[in-house]
Amino acid sequence: MKHATTALGLAIILAQAAHRPEGGGGWMGRVVTEWMPARRLRLTEEFAFVDRRGALWRASAGLVLDRRCLPHHELAAALLAEPWSSTFRAAFVVYEAACQRSHRSRHDALRMLAEAAQALGATDVEIRTLYFLVSRAGRDWERKATPPERDEVAATLARIRADSRLTLDAIDTLVASQRASTRRNPIVRTPTVATHPPIVPLQ
Repeated sequence: MKHATTALGLAIILAQAAHRPEGGGGWMGRVVTEWMPARRLRLTEEFAFVDRRGALWRASAGLVLDRRCLPHHELAAALLAEPWSSTFRAAFVVYEAACQRSHRSRHDALRMLAEAAQALGATDVEIRTLYFLVSRAGRDWERKATPPERDEVAATLARIRADSRLTLDAIDTLVASQRASTRRNPIVRTPTVATHPPIVPLQ
């Protein structure tokens, strides 16, 4: 019975891979969730994405989606304010699963996210914007990273919109450079000290 189930699963994977959209990946199943407290969701059915290399990215039933891996940066609001109800939620689900399991490289997971978004109809600018935001401001399960500053993110997003030649490889290089610069020149935030008017003695 186990071999039959494995064979059936392999057949489904091959069938899905054979019917992938041009330039994108293929989907297995659908995103079915139920609400949990604190605006979290639980996946109630297994769901997966097959990338163009044939790698299977699985999100198992029972996965709790709490967007711990997606950026909360204010400038990410346009694409990531409500990830579980957005056009690209299927892509976010498989990325969140990969992040929580941390069993593959973050770079591979980011490239998968870009492919999954493309398969869902994302434009080139949306793909590169999403890729940068998650790469620069999302959770990194391989190394400790300092959160980016608002001006840095805003400048990079403007560059992505203006320069169609800024590829994913170029964004990788840019993010690495930004992180290295932050490590060399850590931002020191001066704590705000409350000031009070002088106390005037009663006459």
